[in-house]
Amino acid sequence: MNRILTVVLPMSIALIVTVGCAGAAPAPTATPEEETMAGMEQKMDEAGMEHGMEAHQEAHDGQVGMAMNALKSGADFHLEIVSDAPGQYTLYLSDNNREPVSPEGYTGSIAVIRPDGSEIAKMPFMVMGDHLKAEGGPTDDVSQLDVRLTVEGPDLVDIVEMDFTLLYED
Repeated sequence: MNRILTVVLPMSIALIVTVGCAGAAPAPTATPEEETMAGMEQKMDEAGMEHGMEAHQEAHDGQVGMAMNALKSGADFHLEIVSDAPGQYTLYLSDNNREPVSPEGYTGSIAVIRPDGSEIAKMPFMVMGDHLKAEGGPTDDVSQLDVRLTVEGPDLVDIVEMDFTLLYED
């Protein structure tokens, strides 16, 4: 049996990795997770730096996460979360080439979560021009927040969910 793990890379890129359990017999065919990982590696090799680390640079000084093949077109979908202060959250959407995706028709939320995954607070995102905005949750004496973003929209194959750790300076 395989498990899916989310790994956050140095540039805050969400990546799906398949890890086999110790002693498990190898599967005769590739699992969907293995096919996704192989497809991503091939895509990165073919695209080189066009869709390599440069494509994951933050455009708004936030943290960037990627959902592979999440758009109905088959392209990757990027989320960039910006939070200059606890309780203030801005979310930018972009496609495979980091071109902006209009937030019209998109909905979602940001949840502040505990290490065990339970929610402390959950705030809805609202469309504000070229981005989504949410406000609320813990704001006092906070140097770090673990958050879970949930986004759904007309161009997405399914709901996209990503976890981030937001750091704040005093």
